[in-house]
Amino acid sequence: MISLTSFAIRCGFPFVSFIIFMLIFMCILKEWMFTYFSNYLLPEKIINEFDYIVVGSGSAGSIVALRLAENSNNTVLVLEAGICAGILFDIPGLTPLLQKSLVDWHYSTVPQKHGGWALKNNVIVTNIDIKLANG
Repeated sequence: MISLTSFAIRCGFPFVSFIIFMLIFMCILKEWMFTYFSNYLLPEKIINEFDYIVVGSGSAGSIVALRLAENSNNTVLVLEAGICAGILFDIPGLTPLLQKSLVDWHYSTVPQKHGGWALKNNVIVTNIDIKLANG
């Protein structure tokens, strides 16, 4: 395993500093946006501001919301299940840390005949971004 010091020397300190800066910036931005939207989406504001509320952003919910939003006079809110997991949602390499958490619905396939041979009972656990509104 590569230590942070040897990684910094190999890649150069400016690169590592930039990565650290971007991570801190993303954390601050995420916190600011969460604070802004949590204050904005109060029940009384939702009822008065939106003409339509679509619950679920799956394939059908997204199409319904799109069709409703085609009329520029309509305001549409799409709600999706899930929690705010902070920066873990934004960095694809960190998504394994979300396995077996509140955002993982534990979906798995039926045993596969031609796949999943290295897995227990040939059962494939699906990606955790099922519950994330990645749109």
